[in-house]
Amino acid sequence: MVIVCNVGSVDDVYGDWVPVAFYPVVKYIPTCLRVSFAKVSKNVQCTCADSKNTTLLLFKRPGQSDDSPMFPILAADMTIDVATALNVSCRCGHSQYQHRKVAKLINDNYLVLYEMQNNAFSTAVTEPISAQMFTREIPTYLELKFAMKSIDDFKYRSVGIICTQEFLEAEVRYNMLRQQGQLRDRSARSPRVQKFTYDLVRFISKSLSMLEP
Repeated sequence: MVIVCNVGSVDDVYGDWVPVAFYPVVKYIPTCLRVSFAKVSKNVQCTCADSKNTTLLLFKRPGQSDDSPMFPILAADMTIDVATALNVSCRCGHSQYQHRKVAKLINDNYLVLYEMQNNAFSTAVTEPISAQMFTREIPTYLELKFAMKSIDDFKYRSVGIICTQEFLEAEVRYNMLRQQGQLRDRSARSPRVQKFTYDLVRFISKSLSMLEP
């Protein structure tokens, strides 16, 4: 059972997370990457048009330098109107932002980050808002699907799944075989590589069938 929180604080957003799902769906390759959110500085304050408490956060991907992207974020409860909360201009320090992002803490393990949609590769042109689901601990495919059923924004949409334990295990196996040199000769794949390919195709096929209504 996924227990949904009714309140959240920006303090709950800080730290390491793994993106696991998103909408609207774009062209992507499933991969498991750990990212982090951190407050830029105690001296940088954000002032927004609606006067709501907003914080400037630093978003870091693996290996990213100090020029990591920054954005204002509002930590909101589950009842807030996301579209209204996003479409607010903010000034943080010397920088002006046309929009801010909205974070909803689902529970201790899941977070959803909303933003205005500006991805030219989106397959849902009419979708004005995009959302990305993060987790502290990587779930299995079934655990993730169950968690998404507790979130109305994910329950009724076509969702791209980025990372699950099954994807992570497949990545680990692939990297191990590549390091051993077994993926270099495409004309003579070893039995281990053939089994890996079969397992991966079978898992993806099963995953796609489970996504059907």
